[in-house]
Amino acid sequence: MGRSIRLGGGDAAEVAFVIQDGFQGRGLGTALLTRLAGIARVDGIHRFVADTFATNRPMLDVFMHTPAVAVTGTRRDGSVVHLVMDVRPAVNLLRA
Repeated sequence: MGRSIRLGGGDAAEVAFVIQDGFQGRGLGTALLTRLAGIARVDGIHRFVADTFATNRPMLDVFMHTPAVAVTGTRRDGSVVHLVMDVRPAVNLLRA
C-alpha cells in the first residue's frame, strides 16, 4: 500500500508505504512511488516528504533511486531519516 497526503493545502505531500514482508524486494516500492509521483503532478504537488528508519536501507534506496523523484534534502533525527523530494516533471522521467 502506498499513499500521499497533501500537507496544509500547499504543494507538498507526505508519502508512506507498507509492503508485506513476503513482497518486499520486488520493486513494489519503486512502482508505488512512481505512480504517486504521476498523480501528484496532476494534482499540483511538487514535493514529497517522508520519514523512515535509518536502518531501513531498502526504503531509503527506493527514495534515493526512483527516477520519478529527486531527493533534495535529508535530515537524521535519532533513528529516523526525514527526506524531502522534488516530484520530477514527466518529461524528465524519459531521461532519468
